[in-house]
Amino acid sequence: MARASRRRASILSPSLLLRRTSLRKGVFAGNRGWQIVGVLVFGTRFLRKALNGEEVVSTERLEPGQTVSITAIDPRSERRR
Repeated sequence: MARASRRRASILSPSLLLRRTSLRKGVFAGNRGWQIVGVLVFGTRFLRKALNGEEVVSTERLEPGQTVSITAIDPRSERRR
């Protein structure tokens, strides 16, 4: 149930509406104003992801019965290296 409520909230989010409209009216219809909005919306999203600094170390599919152990390195010990 939580998944459905998140999905409804994301459909109504302003950023999603701006992205969708900028693609439809800016890219496909050629409206210059919406192209600029699209560059701003997609550009800030891209920069946020690029500058986040987090990296994916590993992705694996788990079979039923398998478990995962997630650990983190203490940032203070990482600086000493």
